Order: sequence, then C-alpha cells, then structure tokens
Amino acid sequence: MSIYPKRISSEENLIIHLRFSNKSKKIQKLKYVLSILNPNNKQIYFKEDNLILGSNSDEYIKELYYSFFIDDTYIPGKYNVIFYLILNGKKIESVTKDNDFFIVEKLTYYSLNNKTIIINNSYMKTKVKLYGKEKEEEINIEGNQRKIINHKYDYIEFANNKVDKINKRR
Repeated sequence: MSIYPKRISSEENLIIHLRFSNKSKKIQKLKYVLSILNPNNKQIYFKEDNLILGSNSDEYIKELYYSFFIDDTYIPGKYNVIFYLILNGKKIESVTKDNDFFIVEKLTYYSLNNKTIIINNSYMKTKVKLYGKEKEEEINIEGNQRKIINHKYDYIEFANNKVDKINKRR
C-alpha cells in the first residue's frame, strides 16, 4: 500500500493505493479489508470487498485507488490505515503495515507587531518553513505548542508543501 501525501492539511485530497499481485498459475479469489482509524482510535472508514485476481505466465497485478477529501471533520494527528487480505481462509497483512498511516496537520498562524505567531493544534511535532521578504527559516513546533518568532514572515509552508499567506491578526 502507498499513501500520498503522508502529511496533509484540510481541503486536500489523500490517495490510498492498493496493489495486488498473483504469482500463482491459477485464478485467486480473495477478500480484502481496508480500514482507517482516527487519532482517537475510532474507525472512520471501513471497506470489505471480494476480488478475483487473474493469472497468466507472468505476475498478474491489479491496482485500486481510494481518494479521501480531508475536510475540517478530520481531527489533527496520526491516522492508521489497516489493510489485509483473506486468501484461502488465511489473513495476510500488508507488507507495508508499519508505514500505513497519514498525519493531518492543523496550524493557526498570524502576524502581530512585526512578529509571527504559530500554534500547532496537533499533538504531533510539525515542521514549517517561513518566508519573508529578506529572510526564510525552517522550524519545528512541538505538539500543542505556540511559537512566537521575532520576525514578520509573509508565507508559511507545511504538510503537503502547502503554502499559505500569513495575515495580520485583526
């Protein structure tokens, strides 16, 4: 399985790519299960489906893509994606299961009195890049922390290389 992007923010699309292969000389009937657990370990998506994998003299491959629009209902944090097959009564786990996750990042940011204020609304550390007229900087913000930077930056980059304008606080 592959998941893109691994770090994402609201108003973006997430893609989960599943790849099935059959090295057998015979047709394989299987069931697959795809599930997503939010940072509170609550299941927010579940799909169970049957699949038939053809065969030929070479390896037979079938690919499926699932797209999810990440909106404001996705809370910040790490989402675990669980995928496995049931073939001939045996459960076969994803070979990439240790990397089957994505992270929803949520930041609040603004400028005030020639300073830039960034609040990490997630419990996970987030890396950001800041861009100004004469200066750029890359920093890490610990989870649920506020960072005050003694320079007014114009743009912030985070998550899936999302670039956003930093506005003045009103």
